[in-house]
Amino acid sequence: MDRGRLAGELEDGYEFAFPEDAGWAMRLTEFIVAERSCCPFFTFQLAFGPGGILLRIRGPEGTKQFIGEELVPSHGG
Repeated sequence: MDRGRLAGELEDGYEFAFPEDAGWAMRLTEFIVAERSCCPFFTFQLAFGPGGILLRIRGPEGTKQFIGEELVPSHGG
């Protein structure tokens, strides 16, 4: 997720923004499929709008901390 940026912090996860193009849509879908195999407790949402693609990753207690450590640079991931 090297060109995504943190777009928001959710109560139970994070939201990331990506450029609006078909290549990113495919990459994000592939990312979700791969992550589902190791982390089935995540809930993923893709939203397509005029400003780009938003990826929301949520889950039960502990998920937000895990995402922060692994995917959010300011949290040491």
